[in-house]
Amino acid sequence: MTLGSLIGQERVSDLLGRVLDGERVPHAVLFCGPEGSGTAAAAVSLARALQCSGTGPIGRPCEVCENCGRTRGFTHPDFSVLLPFLSKVSESDRRFYTEGAIQNPYGYSLPEESANISVGAIRNLIKTFAYGSFQGSWRTAVILHVHKMRAEAANAMLKTLEEPPPRSILILTAPSLDSLLPTIVSRCQYFRLGPVPTAALSKHLVKMRGTTPENSTFIAELAGGNVRQALTIA
Repeated sequence: MTLGSLIGQERVSDLLGRVLDGERVPHAVLFCGPEGSGTAAAAVSLARALQCSGTGPIGRPCEVCENCGRTRGFTHPDFSVLLPFLSKVSESDRRFYTEGAIQNPYGYSLPEESANISVGAIRNLIKTFAYGSFQGSWRTAVILHVHKMRAEAANAMLKTLEEPPPRSILILTAPSLDSLLPTIVSRCQYFRLGPVPTAALSKHLVKMRGTTPENSTFIAELAGGNVRQALTIA
């Protein structure tokens, strides 16, 4: 059983399920993998699982309860997401793209090449972490494309990684460990995601897009395990 909306990453899902089941949640998690492997889906699904108040399997978000339900847009007071942006992007557009990443982690609009995560955004995040959880559960924050974080922003985040508040977790995504500062990597528990297996991706296309089994297998092979690309082709 995969974790939330994650597709075909059973090994990672199983590892995360064991961590959540044993209540050995680290203060920082890093998901690394190529485009379309599901790093954003893993990050959002983990955050949903930590906030879930449903009665489903332990370590899996039910995605229907008032805390992690998809229909509510996952607007939980103890959950936040950061994306890289250009400085000229308006606040309303930032909210629009951020909500897109939460609702569609395999198909949201990717940040532009020169976009970055500013030190101001990181400082605002750290400030909210200092207040702790509103509902007494976990304070969770997802930072997507953390490799696009400016150097001063990365340095500002290090203290929180070293001395996190109780029951708080930073969930980061990046294409590879080499794209990040070693000081960040060393403070996170990281999980590697590879290309999605053809069989799992094909099954998803049949179920969610109504693609025929023959076409779905062809598309999955053509996409090379990249879910984003496969969905675009389909």
